[in-house]
Amino acid sequence: IALAPLVAGGDGVFHLAAQPGVRDSWGERFAGYARDNLVATQRVAEAAGRAGVRMVWASSSSVYGNAPRHPTAEGDPLRPISPYGVTKQACESIVSAYAATLALDAVTLRLFTVYGPRQRPD
Repeated sequence: IALAPLVAGGDGVFHLAAQPGVRDSWGERFAGYARDNLVATQRVAEAAGRAGVRMVWASSSSVYGNAPRHPTAEGDPLRPISPYGVTKQACESIVSAYAATLALDAVTLRLFTVYGPRQRPD
């Protein structure tokens, strides 16, 4: 799917899509996480950057790994301990690279466990 026509003329893009879940990110399933998290985020950042629209996207608290304290501060070290967390940290790096090279206006949200209606059953 070509993303450029979808973002052209818009004010911004909300990129909340991802393959979630720490437990399932190991082994053979990692390829899906790499595609659904890393490659998808790169494609959205590319399209938003080239179109000159703001990108708001969802990272994860999994980038902190076993955080040394709670509440976790935004500036605490990133030490993911799962393949899922590694993909989300890599996504943060990709978005930063596009911000530096294409002047992508990006806002990153590091979401902790999201709870509510229609939540994942696990």
